Amino acid sequence: MPGSGRLRVAGALAVVLLGAMSTAGCVVVPMKVRTRVEAPAGTAHKLSKEEFIPGKTTREAVETKYSAAAVGTDVPGLFWGRFRASSWAFAAFTALPAPYATGGRMWGISNLIVTFDEDGSVRDSFVVAERDLHRPLARALAEVCAPPLEWGSPLSIHGLEPDSEESGRSVDLELTSAGAVVTKHSRLGRDGRPRSPTAVATVGLTDIESLTVGHGGNNPSAVEVVLEFRARTSVGDHLKFPVEPRDAMTIARWWAQMRPGLATGATMTKPGK
Repeated sequence: MPGSGRLRVAGALAVVLLGAMSTAGCVVVPMKVRTRVEAPAGTAHKLSKEEFIPGKTTREAVETKYSAAAVGTDVPGLFWGRFRASSWAFAAFTALPAPYATGGRMWGISNLIVTFDEDGSVRDSFVVAERDLHRPLARALAEVCAPPLEWGSPLSIHGLEPDSEESGRSVDLELTSAGAVVTKHSRLGRDGRPRSPTAVATVGLTDIESLTVGHGGNNPSAVEVVLEFRARTSVGDHLKFPVEPRDAMTIARWWAQMRPGLATGATMTKPGK
């Protein structure tokens, strides 16, 4: 389920491949192919919300079939699975009468979100791309009345290292009922020395303009989080950073609990409608 961002990347890569292969009389471009969906373990799936029948399909059936893709949510009544999905591949055009796939698929992320009634049957389900994850996840948390987080001590979130320097720097969070302590770590240069200092900011809930869980990327083991602040802080006016899916769920629960109106949005429609 590629988005416009992945198509732009694909276009740029196609230009590079075109230059490399033009001397051989071959042009490489993205081409629509049969959709393939895989769990992190590599198991192929046919993922469709139509297979989940409200009031009939059971939680046991969902968890058994998609256990390899499951994210531990610690929320009764909610299942979240993450998959690699691809509907495009690079194709080579030559003097032959038809293009042929070069084997280089373009991968993105599909998320399966299923909520359950108290009797364990499916209440609702969503299949959404990574860029569309935030609102359906917030809605699901509201539907199942996720239990409140406990505040005996701050909730610590340790961010992952970004895939590239352009993706920013790793970020750690300490979440409380009043706000968050945000630490943006330094990135080391090739000489092993920090290229910029570590920065720390303490922000209140009202200092945060928006928080989005799920933005882009193609790694099922990492979820991008975007934080935007009302005013510039010592860590900047916005941050984009990857975290593990379990930590992304904790961040989503925190935001839904602290700012429920902003978490779910003023209006909500099912994806695709």
